[in-house]
Amino acid sequence: MNVLKKYSKKDFKINNEVIKIIYDTIHSYSMVSENDRVLLMCSGGPDSTFLLFFFTYS
Repeated sequence: MNVLKKYSKKDFKINNEVIKIIYDTIHSYSMVSENDRVLLMCSGGPDSTFLLFFFTYS
């Protein structure tokens, strides 16, 4: 069961500065290219949980 389905995009607000830092880091290190598939793993810790929400709702 996808626990994120009960939330909508409007329920999560991420600071635009944080979004810019994450996108800039992904781009500068060439972590993801166009048409890449990304598998997200979540251990339940605060860092992986944040990244799961970030990639789901941004």
